[in-house]
Amino acid sequence: MSKPFQGLTFCCTAIPIKLREDISQKLTALGGIHYSDLMSDVNYLIVGDRKTEKYIYCVQNRFDVKFLKPDAILKIYDHWINGEDTTHLLDIENYLLPIFDNLSICLSRVESFEHLLKKEFRQEFSGIDFTTERMIQLISDNGGKATDSLTMSNSCIITTEKTGKRYTKAVEWGIPVIHPVWIIDSVLRLAALHFRDYTLDSRLNGCNVWDELFKYKTKNDLVDDKIDEKSTTVDTSNKSLKKDPKIWNEIMNKTNKTRSKPAKDTTWDEVMEEEEHEPLDIEINDLPNKHTATKKSTLFEDLDFYVVGFNTHETTVMNQIITFHSGTINEDSSNQTITHVVLPVKIGSQSSTLLKNLPLKSRINNGEIKIVTEWFIERSIYYNTMVMDRWCQPLKGLKPCTKKFKVCITGFTGIELLHLEKLINLLNFEFCPSLTSSRDLLIININLFKSTLLKNSPKLYQYKAIDFVNCPVYQSGNSSVSLISSKNKINAAKNWSIPIVSIAYIWEILERSTPSTIHNLVLPDICDLSWCLFAPNNTAKPKTLLDYIKNLSNDSFETPKKDDKVKLPSPRKGKQKRKYGRLAGRDSPEPISKKLQKLNDNEKSSEQENSDNDVTNIDEDLTQVGYQDTDSLKNNEQLIRKLTGSK
Repeated sequence: MSKPFQGLTFCCTAIPIKLREDISQKLTALGGIHYSDLMSDVNYLIVGDRKTEKYIYCVQNRFDVKFLKPDAILKIYDHWINGEDTTHLLDIENYLLPIFDNLSICLSRVESFEHLLKKEFRQEFSGIDFTTERMIQLISDNGGKATDSLTMSNSCIITTEKTGKRYTKAVEWGIPVIHPVWIIDSVLRLAALHFRDYTLDSRLNGCNVWDELFKYKTKNDLVDDKIDEKSTTVDTSNKSLKKDPKIWNEIMNKTNKTRSKPAKDTTWDEVMEEEEHEPLDIEINDLPNKHTATKKSTLFEDLDFYVVGFNTHETTVMNQIITFHSGTINEDSSNQTITHVVLPVKIGSQSSTLLKNLPLKSRINNGEIKIVTEWFIERSIYYNTMVMDRWCQPLKGLKPCTKKFKVCITGFTGIELLHLEKLINLLNFEFCPSLTSSRDLLIININLFKSTLLKNSPKLYQYKAIDFVNCPVYQSGNSSVSLISSKNKINAAKNWSIPIVSIAYIWEILERSTPSTIHNLVLPDICDLSWCLFAPNNTAKPKTLLDYIKNLSNDSFETPKKDDKVKLPSPRKGKQKRKYGRLAGRDSPEPISKKLQKLNDNEKSSEQENSDNDVTNIDEDLTQVGYQDTDSLKNNEQLIRKLTGSK
């Protein structure tokens, strides 16, 4: 039985870990390739939620990517494994994600916007009167739900006016207010575009590749027409409709039209283990660059690369991507024209051993040849300029940790998010996409709080590897979704006594583990203010007096054994207290209640002084390094009230 996904590549976004692993296994069985990261040769994105960077990037910039629901792969696999080998059941094009799937759209006041339809990429809809009824039809025919009343469950509200009760309530509830042209552009794009690009004050354009998209669609339409001409079972009544773009039914048909398999773009594959893939039977002419619609890049012009340490599949991909960006591949390690040696980032501490076997040692020591990893290629392509920072260098301190700590991150975006996730896994930590009380560490992007941190904790920005620490943020400002999400995670981490650090902590681990004499990963002191934002004094908060005394004595406190009887004088045999005169120049002894009150006041004043250095939560007065137990504070207050006799 043939494999229906042979030659196709897939990527997931916002899919739970267990389901993603299940999908990955089924994709491999069906002949497809699953990438954990969004590579340039990905054909299909499996979407669990549209509010992810992968989805937003694809709808804006990847005209060759199509979108699937997670259950599509499971259904096709079930049909295939049951032997239902029919074209209709196994054709992935029949399982594409409907444009407005799972979206509840409220239609409000809509004035004519015919002038916006005159733009070249919207010519297909020019001359059509978009009444409310037609917009409702367009939404419902593409998997969405249209309503005329607004509730908090609505995904967005469509209007051209900033007036009315529905508009006011939408702003109050935080529901996106979107221009109706979003519906048209989403139908043209065959995917729901990002709300942010279609707010009433925006530029009303959420796609950057309209020209490439239409060329791509036209090419596939021609292929479909040829197939239709050869078929004897095709209903030719639809062909006449396709030729007239002004007919409404044709527009509706095109949104559900089946097209041929997308042409691949240039490839950048993630690093993969040799044993995880079957031997590849690939010809150079079959590589994606053959179909690339974009102009050849000159990013690596005049650079000569020597690629070493990768397996056959990875080397093929690396050569292809470097060549596409005008770089030169050199297979002779002794060639004097080599400018860069590319090593796999995963080999870590073994990179020095690998370089010793190359006849390039003198030129490397002189600085004539730069040693980089594949992350140099990825970062340069992402930023569209040559990037040579610490991310691009071989990580010689990269060693697997003996304990699998659970690490969560927040505030990162772009290529840094991709590489940080990989780095955490390479250190043998467990990367956790969500924060729960069972996590061991939270890493935050300190640039989210830069204005506050520079004032309260400047040491965080004085770390030696500042180019590693200085990560971009997705969206700046107090209303940033990333900022709000990070604040919520920080507050939760404090409540759960989870240490909070900057990314500098990861680099410090790599630095201290670099010497060849060190065989295990070295974990620095987490309380160092060069990277620490919050660290609990103990892994477990004291809940009782006994626990508190144990913590004060570094866990050396022991409860008395049964044989160790504490002898106290009997009350019946008690002698009358002797009275002593007061020493001259001494005040009368202070009552214990006053001492406790003073101690409590001192702690509060100390916390107030340290609150200015709290960089993890501006809204709460917590110390930067320490913990706060509301239960013990409440108990202290009750004890003081009892001792002083106050209520």
